[in-house]
Amino acid sequence: MSSKEYTGFIRRSVAFLLDIPFLILLYYFSESVCQFMYDAWYFHISSHVFLYIVFVILYFATLESSSLKATFGKVLIGIQVENKETSNRLTFPRALLRFFFKILSIFFLLMGIIIILFTQQKQALHDVVVKSVVVKE
Repeated sequence: MSSKEYTGFIRRSVAFLLDIPFLILLYYFSESVCQFMYDAWYFHISSHVFLYIVFVILYFATLESSSLKATFGKVLIGIQVENKETSNRLTFPRALLRFFFKILSIFFLLMGIIIILFTQQKQALHDVVVKSVVVKE
């Protein structure tokens, strides 16, 4: 594991910024799905925002637990999330847990994110909790 190059705050932030267009597409997709459900079956979902939140959660958890080991933003700059102990991809439940702890990391004045600057393997709180690291491919 010592030959791994861990990814710091800046590169991870840029990856998130590159994910934003994909997240915007998910927003419009959720609107379209809701409209289709209503038009096809008169099934009304009270808010496409709820569906959008589900899609965002699935976007991060599914892609980070896939063989890519990364969201599209991470792929574009050549970084990936992996299990710290095995260097394998995260399982879906672990990636899901990582997502929810990432929200907590951000929510508490970014303190869970800022610790990237002070940990040897450049781990945020959500990485420490699920035993993951973000590395260059």
